[in-house]
Amino acid sequence: MSAEERKKAGIEGRKQRGEDIPDTDVRKEGSIFYVRSQTNTKDYTVRISQTPAACDCVIGAEDCPHNYSCNCEDRSKPCKHICKVHSMVQSSMAANSSANEGEYVFLI
Repeated sequence: MSAEERKKAGIEGRKQRGEDIPDTDVRKEGSIFYVRSQTNTKDYTVRISQTPAACDCVIGAEDCPHNYSCNCEDRSKPCKHICKVHSMVQSSMAANSSANEGEYVFLI
């Protein structure tokens, strides 16, 4: 397995662990998302960058999860908390854009 394949597999694993986080464990206040830890009583803070970074992302997402930051201890980024928020934002944007012709209102 090449380095790029290992990197993509690692991201896919974190995406899956992010999907396993219940939607009810994520709350949004303004532009900040709080994701409840699955292992302790902490809430992790996920923010979307206002200035998207240039990224050579292997994910291929239009809204790259590398444009998010999280204050968790995970050294691998994007972490599962970012993956969860990214997934929720993408779902919200997709559902909302089809209903409102390009106007984005976060449903979360």
